Amino acid sequence: MICPRCGKEIDDSETLCPFCMHEIDKNVEFNDFRKDGYVQLQAKDGVEKPETLSVKPKYFKLAEFNIFVIAIVYILFISAFTVFSLRYIQKTHVDYVKPYHIKQTVETPDEEPTEKEIRNDVKSYSVKDIIGSWCLESDSGSTGPVPYYTFTSDGVAQENYGSIVTVGDYKDVSGKKKKKIYINLDSTLKGVFEYILSGNEQDGYRLELISEESEIGYILVRAEAKAWDVKPPDKPKLNKKLIGKWFTKDKDKGYVFSKNGTFKRVTGQTVTKGSWSVKSDSVFTVKYVREQLINRDISYLFNSKNTVIINGVEYFDFSGKTNKNTE
Repeated sequence: MICPRCGKEIDDSETLCPFCMHEIDKNVEFNDFRKDGYVQLQAKDGVEKPETLSVKPKYFKLAEFNIFVIAIVYILFISAFTVFSLRYIQKTHVDYVKPYHIKQTVETPDEEPTEKEIRNDVKSYSVKDIIGSWCLESDSGSTGPVPYYTFTSDGVAQENYGSIVTVGDYKDVSGKKKKKIYINLDSTLKGVFEYILSGNEQDGYRLELISEESEIGYILVRAEAKAWDVKPPDKPKLNKKLIGKWFTKDKDKGYVFSKNGTFKRVTGQTVTKGSWSVKSDSVFTVKYVREQLINRDISYLFNSKNTVIINGVEYFDFSGKTNKNTE
């Protein structure tokens, strides 16, 4: 026979299941064992159509009871551990965070800030606020070529003056009391400057740069940078031998002559762009823009097959096969 409680097969003579210690009732017959703890029993009363009964065991198996107790203890332990952990984290981290206080400002529309107040307000702006293009306040509104200074978000500083471009860099070197910037341009702006930013979007911004070394001041205003271009004539007179790239041996400076009549003069960070044409066998003329259109005659002389003397300086050919022994 089968035990109606645990479903194990036992001897017909057993009155107590040796597996689950369940007392066997001989007056009923086990019909089906179900995993949910119920058994179907059929009465032995001699009735032709036997009655089916649903009987739920009165208690769990010993193993099931042990598992239940272990689960309860585990849940209680995890809950206690979580509570104490959260309290510890809160105590060690949250309690030491300084509370945030909203800065209260008082509007005084009838009072303009003094120059001293503007200088001392070192926390109201940063080097990111100067990103963009500026020109000298004295050049503001000019229609002719003036120097424009541009600062980019990736640390590049650039000056555009007519058809002359100087490219360098800048970085923030501010202290606790003063806002300072280091500008590396071979042109006017080179060195450490204290900078003071004032104004607003409606009335315009004003950037004051004060040199730390010479104490020379520059006042800049927002402007759209403009570059000037010098177009060569349709049929310029050129010397084919000059067309190419000519640089000093250390490549610090040089000339680039194009066959369309344009040229570039490279000196360190500065590139001058314009047009060129040959005036004679020993002189060529360049045109470029600074404060105005400039025409300049420059002497030249070929020293060898791959070198040329321009204004007394020797330049090497870095544009073709003849430069292999000079690089």
